[in-house]
Amino acid sequence: MSPSFNIAISIEENLGVSRIAQPCQFSIPFIQGQTPNAEYVDLVSQTGRSIRCSKRILGYWPDGSIKWLQIAFLANVDANQKQQLNVVICEPKKERQQQKITTVDKADVAVGIKLQVSKQPLFESSAQWQLIESTELTSTQQAKFQWPGDENIQIELLRTSYLETGDSLYAVKLLNARAATHSGGLWDLGDSASLDIEFCHVEFAQLPSQLSLTENSIEQTPHNLLRLVQVASGGENWSSPVHLDKNLQIPYKLNGAQLIYANGDIQNLANARVNPQVACAEQFTIKPQQFWQHFPKGLAVEQNKVIVELLPKCEYLHELQAGEQTSLFISCYNQQNTTDFASQGLAVKVDFEHIQNCQVWPNLARPDKPSAIEKIIQLSVAGESNFFAKREVVDEYGWRNFGDLYADHETDGYTGDDIFVSHYNNQYDPIYGFLRQWTLTQDSRYLELAQDLAKHVKDIDIYHTELDKAEYNHGLFWHTDHYLPAKTATHRTYSKHHEQGAYMDHAGGGGPGGQHCYTTGLMYHYFLTGDESSKQAVLNLTQWIGHIYDGEGGLLEALLAVKNAGQAGYTNLVTGQYPLDRGVGNFVNALLDSYQLTNDSSYLTKAFDVLQNTIHPNEDLSIRELSNVEYSWFYTVLLQAACRYLQIKEQAQELDTSFYYVRDALLHYVLWMEQNEYPYLEKPEILEYPNQTWTAQDMRKANIFALAAYYAPESDMANKFWHKALYFYQYVADTLSQDDNQEYTRILVLLMQNHGVIEYFSLHKPEQKFAAVRSYKQPNWHKTSTKIVRLLKLSVTRLVKISVKRELNWLAKRSAKVAKLLGKSSKEAC
Repeated sequence: MSPSFNIAISIEENLGVSRIAQPCQFSIPFIQGQTPNAEYVDLVSQTGRSIRCSKRILGYWPDGSIKWLQIAFLANVDANQKQQLNVVICEPKKERQQQKITTVDKADVAVGIKLQVSKQPLFESSAQWQLIESTELTSTQQAKFQWPGDENIQIELLRTSYLETGDSLYAVKLLNARAATHSGGLWDLGDSASLDIEFCHVEFAQLPSQLSLTENSIEQTPHNLLRLVQVASGGENWSSPVHLDKNLQIPYKLNGAQLIYANGDIQNLANARVNPQVACAEQFTIKPQQFWQHFPKGLAVEQNKVIVELLPKCEYLHELQAGEQTSLFISCYNQQNTTDFASQGLAVKVDFEHIQNCQVWPNLARPDKPSAIEKIIQLSVAGESNFFAKREVVDEYGWRNFGDLYADHETDGYTGDDIFVSHYNNQYDPIYGFLRQWTLTQDSRYLELAQDLAKHVKDIDIYHTELDKAEYNHGLFWHTDHYLPAKTATHRTYSKHHEQGAYMDHAGGGGPGGQHCYTTGLMYHYFLTGDESSKQAVLNLTQWIGHIYDGEGGLLEALLAVKNAGQAGYTNLVTGQYPLDRGVGNFVNALLDSYQLTNDSSYLTKAFDVLQNTIHPNEDLSIRELSNVEYSWFYTVLLQAACRYLQIKEQAQELDTSFYYVRDALLHYVLWMEQNEYPYLEKPEILEYPNQTWTAQDMRKANIFALAAYYAPESDMANKFWHKALYFYQYVADTLSQDDNQEYTRILVLLMQNHGVIEYFSLHKPEQKFAAVRSYKQPNWHKTSTKIVRLLKLSVTRLVKISVKRELNWLAKRSAKVAKLLGKSSKEAC
């Protein structure tokens, strides 16, 4: 084997336990054009010995070469030791010898499900596995179930097995895919479409009968112990209002865990946080992941089976809201290792210089010393009010809450003595921020936060249904309503317990909204972990936000859109313009993320179409009212999306008419910014709530100036923009470094989302390589003749494709009277 390229990989054992055939996997990016096929990629030891591994391509560059590759292998590492491996790219050969794998004969694990939904018959079934992917080392299988009589109650099992060792990781998911009633746009617990669940558990059957239950906090587990239940978090604030049920009550009375014995005795473990596991004879161990964090959870042993209780039988019913799912990971690992490969795996690190050279992260750079902004960001994991500490403040635990961030900035000015609960729901994409910081620093705490949040967003914050309005289905719910406690709205924005008109411009109702659509973190989560559910979430969110701004193609829908033409936040079907706001910026970003996930050029084409119909290189910016900050501040979000479009087009080597249109429109806006923009808090009197969030938002301006300087065709223009970029960046750094509220969630997340551009261009001085600004006619958006032509085309297009069934369904989802006339389930108009 004659390698043409080597990429350093390090493996670290940090728990002081020797690992034998420990399953490992990592994702590695490649430079565009570096390797056309996974066959030419090998994993080798320091001595050059080839290591058996499986490879899975996660993403491609526009030229068809590999962009992201996931590699799985088995590692042998002594306690507290490091190993150096290399990913080697070899010269292509006509024939490459395939290594043969020898599987170890392990007892298979059969899985059954029992689900009790209030007063309905018991549902029980054994898993019928369907193979969905097979590699040299691993096999992935899936089993799906639907509730008899209601196909919207769904259970899914996913099993990934390492064939040689018998190690497996199970993902169990229970979904209520109904549509919520959400009367008046309110989203409280107790909705008629919720499921009241008595219990749901998974059985691992056909196991050897000699079982013992072990848990770190219990030195010797009695042999007659049958069941362990984590009742509450075990934390100081275990009865926080974050756990309110539909009756505004805390449903559990014990803080900690319970042990239940064969003779009926119950032992309470006050304040305990348990992560139990079951040792099955002398073969393998079953361990639910993050057991206490996702309470209530149970683990039981009965004769020849182990029962993992996704939702244990308690003194109350578990409410699973419409469009909500609950999930759990369960590992089954070989007992020759005393550690769990899933939760106690080896740390694998890819050479940072290689990652940087691949340019899969925009503007990624690691200065010799952390900048002032980086020091503030580090508080998110190392400060007194870091994101782990914030969890304890409101007890952000339990299957519905764990992983979300506490929106503590909403407490600013709150004078009550009780715990103020506000959910963040991934605003400004902290998943992206955490994963970027992990890539930059290799601090595993950032990865942990990203993993927890990604799971939460996919389970709770995304509305998993096809049965509601298209502009709601598979959408992302807003964060808790500003300045108000969550009450019984949990992670769903507006509650019936909120006072109407609570603050200026208080809407009092709503649902998933395009201005709260964040997909980039989920895209990177897929590339870094291979988690298919993250990829699917991005594609679903992209379709959803497309429905918000483009609709479904119906005639009645178009008539309503024409009626709303000119209203803020709506696409103007008369002029063809999209609104200049963050929602459209999010739309463009979602399209760009879907393009990178699929290499489907239609997403990139659509992104240009949206930008072309939002901004123009020669438009009259006085009409835009950009100086009206409360009304238009989020134009900067749209410009950042335009910058990202340019970077992706540049990587694809497509400096075409579309590229220069967007580039020239960007420069047109930035020239206005250079003359008119200032730090927001210099004019606090025009802001409804002048606080340091505005300062964090000023980072957007610094980034836009820096990228405009890069794309500027002339050095004089570039220098002007670069100096403005440095000015805003330094202002943000100086202001927040001295502020007591620098650890507020929204400030930290905004800094993580917008970090790196200035640092990158400070280290990499760009060369001027782009053509001069082109000439453009005035936009014809507002010409009467253009409007008439557009309306005629719109009418003809919608009439040609008209479907009576679709029109009636559209009406039924917006009118309870129409739904009743059509004999559909009554659903309140929203």
